[in-house]
Amino acid sequence: MPQFARFCCWLWLCGFALPARSADPYRNSTFLEFPALPPTNRPEPAAPLAIPQPDEVVAPALYESRFWIVSSRECPQGPNSFGGCPLDYYSVDCLPGEAGCRPGGRVVQRTSGEMLAANLVPGVPVCIVVHGSWVNWSDVENYGCRVRHWLRSAEPEMPLQLIYYTWPSERITLLPQVDVNVLGRRSAINAFYLSSLLYQVPVESPVSLLGHSHGTRTIAALLHLLGGGEVEGYALSAGSDRGHRLRAVLAASAIDHDWFNPRQRYDRALCRVEGLLSLHNNKDVALRLYPLRRPFSSRALSQSGLTKSDQRRLGALAEKICELDVSDSIGHSHAWPTYYSRPEIAAAISPYIFYSDIFSSDAADPLPMAVPVEVIAPRFP
Repeated sequence: MPQFARFCCWLWLCGFALPARSADPYRNSTFLEFPALPPTNRPEPAAPLAIPQPDEVVAPALYESRFWIVSSRECPQGPNSFGGCPLDYYSVDCLPGEAGCRPGGRVVQRTSGEMLAANLVPGVPVCIVVHGSWVNWSDVENYGCRVRHWLRSAEPEMPLQLIYYTWPSERITLLPQVDVNVLGRRSAINAFYLSSLLYQVPVESPVSLLGHSHGTRTIAALLHLLGGGEVEGYALSAGSDRGHRLRAVLAASAIDHDWFNPRQRYDRALCRVEGLLSLHNNKDVALRLYPLRRPFSSRALSQSGLTKSDQRRLGALAEKICELDVSDSIGHSHAWPTYYSRPEIAAAISPYIFYSDIFSSDAADPLPMAVPVEVIAPRFP
């Protein structure tokens, strides 16, 4: 065999070997504390939104023009090197008349965590969106604007506060299987940074977590941490969970379908979430290749869905998971823009995003859905 071919095979095998996991998921944990972020002297702070008094009616128009970007791109991303790093914060204002915030139709200003916390209105739902791998900064600005427009189009009369969380997910090597392993592990580590962001959200505001691809792993890891689990040998300290109401939507989920099962990687995630909606697409080409990332890997959650064995092992917790079949709508694509361009998917996930079963007077009515998306009614305790 030529030397170059042997070298490529060696790299491929290295890529398979990267995500090794301890056989004992309940090993001793080190507890991380996230101290309050220090005051920052950053230029051009965003002007605060007017915060209504408790006896005032919250106007949906208040949230139609602004969302937030929170970034961990300047923070350490390796094992044993995270924790205590201040995140970067940006406010994004869409100019009037710019539907979906097309390029040139937005104003981005650097701000601080204190300003974000001061602007979030208690009691109004907060949606935190986490992107997947191979996303750069310009993608974040474009995706954030379009996702905001996509979600709000489903419930234009209901208020929503949107935060787009971004992490360093650009391509690392020329070998996709190596990148998938490295970025998958990095996405899990970002659950610690995401927990520090969640801590700043008013506890009165219910929170929805919307993730795509490896972003769903960040969300699963966060829920697992909040449920008392550990990631990479670390756990959150007491008091890190303020007790927010949490719901989650996982699109093109790049996690093993059995990771929520007892004694698996994220077995405590479902203990901490009211309801979890998995967007199922058995035509996704990228997810069909997902098991090739390492030997003996399970299929991806969004590709196979929960198996009957998973449901038996989960028991009553399986009632917290619903699956929405989007195969005919999305087709073979794995790309995030394919999802946020479908209005019927926005309508289907709206109970998880807007908590419309709580805040809407007609929430008992079934949501109108466009064919060919098959809806499984959400279940909440």
